[in-house]
Amino acid sequence: MVAVTVIAVVLILQESALPKVSTDPQAMERAHEKMRDLAYASEIGRPVSIEMDAVELNAWLRSGLLQSNGLGQQQGSLRDMRMQLLDNHLRAHLVLAFLGTTLSLELEGQVAVADGQLQLLPTRGKLGALPLPQAILKNMVARVFESSEQREQFQLPKDIARTYIRDEELVISSFP
Repeated sequence: MVAVTVIAVVLILQESALPKVSTDPQAMERAHEKMRDLAYASEIGRPVSIEMDAVELNAWLRSGLLQSNGLGQQQGSLRDMRMQLLDNHLRAHLVLAFLGTTLSLELEGQVAVADGQLQLLPTRGKLGALPLPQAILKNMVARVFESSEQREQFQLPKDIARTYIRDEELVISSFP
């Protein structure tokens, strides 16, 4: 039993390499403009669909997390986050501060919307190099998306009917 615990701890403490994510100084402004267009169309009842590439998505999420102090150095905080849009699913790479060390968490899944909230429907994940069972994975993701601290970050206009990934772009649409 001790050997299994040691192996699990070693696997958890192995950091996954963060993917290289392109950056663009105008990406955050483009992403915010798209989200403003989405909100405005929602206000006036006009159907709308926006598309965000990975550069814009990362800039938008990072700016929201920085504003809510979600990225930081305090215990249990998110230190870095990078999203990859792959064919028809998302891969999230997270670096967390925990008990004086850093842990890496990698999640993959489909994006969806429920009750105006952006959701991740996980298909696989790992903590460090340790694969996570589906039940634990679903519980972890639900806690992140349902936490009061992050709820506002993932809020979309109420009439958004659908989110999905197509051709490595996130599509948010107010019509089915």
